[in-house]
Amino acid sequence: MERERNRALSEEAAIARAVAMEISMKDIGGVFSTASTLQAKYGSDTLKIYLLYNNRPMAGAVLPDTGNIDQLIQIDGRATLLDGENQLFLIAHRLSDEILLVVTSSVQPVYARKKDLFCLSAIVSAIGAFVSALVAVILSGAVLRPLSDLTRAAEKMALGQYDAALPAIRKDETGILTKAFSHMKNAVLKREEKILAQSEGRQELINALSHEMRSPLTAVRGLIEPLRDGMVTNEDTKKRYYDIILRE
Repeated sequence: MERERNRALSEEAAIARAVAMEISMKDIGGVFSTASTLQAKYGSDTLKIYLLYNNRPMAGAVLPDTGNIDQLIQIDGRATLLDGENQLFLIAHRLSDEILLVVTSSVQPVYARKKDLFCLSAIVSAIGAFVSALVAVILSGAVLRPLSDLTRAAEKMALGQYDAALPAIRKDETGILTKAFSHMKNAVLKREEKILAQSEGRQELINALSHEMRSPLTAVRGLIEPLRDGMVTNEDTKKRYYDIILRE
């Protein structure tokens, strides 16, 4: 906007010098005649030129419908006004006590560029947000999926299921964690197998001892029952039975 303002001020200064030279040697009729040709000489589609006599437009010109135009044309010297609603930059330049030059320059291209930049910024922001969201989803899936698999494997191990599948070992932090978890699973499995083997060995020992204990007791019982029931009356036989019982 500042560049457009400086450009309009530069153009207006050149026009003001040219107009001042044209009307300097003319009477009021000549001034009116000059006013009717200013737009064709110096103006354009975006630059409008008005000449005012005693603050009234000359040659049937109509000033832009701007709220502060009345204040602008009352100035002594030079003043500017930016009309954002109509997208105009106005310059009032008093050439004499009666003559006032007013130049309006359209700043619509500036507003259009600002609008385009705003739209472009909004589009870029939307694309950036979409890309960021997409990257976040991809990264979260890449990180959270292996962690979820490890969590399920840990839950199965807690139930004694050591065949749970583990995620593939990758070259990142989750891969290091997966590798450590795999070592832990194998160590626990070996320990479980060792404990099971020891338990089975102890059970076999207990069964063997029980069998060995039952055999002598059966023999002793077979000797005591006849003695108890009075079936053995011979003293030598009784003594022999007692010797056998003591040996067992």
